[in-house]
Amino acid sequence: MLDVTIAIADARSEVATDAAGILPLRSRKQVWNALAAGLDEHVAWAARVKLDALCVRRMMPIWAARFDPDEIEAMLSLADAVMVGSVDANDAAQQRDRFYTDVVDNREYGSDPLPMYVGHAAANTVIEALTLNHVDAMPQADDDEDLDPESYLPCYLAACAEAGGMNDRPASSERRRAFWLWYLDEAVPAAYGID
Repeated sequence: MLDVTIAIADARSEVATDAAGILPLRSRKQVWNALAAGLDEHVAWAARVKLDALCVRRMMPIWAARFDPDEIEAMLSLADAVMVGSVDANDAAQQRDRFYTDVVDNREYGSDPLPMYVGHAAANTVIEALTLNHVDAMPQADDDEDLDPESYLPCYLAACAEAGGMNDRPASSERRRAFWLWYLDEAVPAAYGID
């Protein structure tokens, strides 16, 4: 198993040198697997959800510039409620689905889809909370674009919001790189309690 320090250093080097500032899903999976190794399943689960929430909160101003931030906070609170068992999993999944379709997908974004990315990231944080097992939480793809769009990970959606577009569309490589370096240098240590 890859050591956490090595996995993060490798990922950091990759994003620093990638022309588009992309941190590929396959590299993030290596980091997540290294982080989860040796951790109690519940500790790893809580850290994954916290990491997603940190990504969503970083992008909250993009949503709040157009819509009510309490809508995003409601999804993050729902993820927390799943974690502590104060909401039924089926009910949480239904609330998430309603938010994803009725609140996020039914909004008008015009030429600016960035708030939509933030809304989807918040909704998918609930999916993370509903997935206790680390192996089950790992995507079965090595590239974000190979996933079903409804399965995009909160960190990827947040990176797209910060960059101003998806990996395969025109966007700011500098802002995308800044997001992923923040993710590796600040968000991961904060979520997993590492120095």
